[in-house]
Amino acid sequence: MGHVANQKWKAKKLKLLVEANYKCCYCGMKMDFETATIDHIIPKSKGGGNIIDNLAICCSPCNIRKGNKILICQVLPKYKKKKKPKKRRHGKAKK
Repeated sequence: MGHVANQKWKAKKLKLLVEANYKCCYCGMKMDFETATIDHIIPKSKGGGNIIDNLAICCSPCNIRKGNKILICQVLPKYKKKKKPKKRRHGKAKK
């Protein structure tokens, strides 16, 4: 990996780590920049790429355990469905 590519990879890693609040997306373990690893949600061996939407931050044991599997049942924080806002009832406003 070239110097520029390595810098871009480190920037992606930091972005993912901050978004995940420094926690593994699979087990929730706290991590720092050195202990965190980047996981391909859809493995490169199965057609996944290096785009940020296909990357997740996780601890090394979870990354090794996952291997090149696609975890369909695993819900990552960035893929959770946003809750629809509750509809307000028309009428008097609460005081």
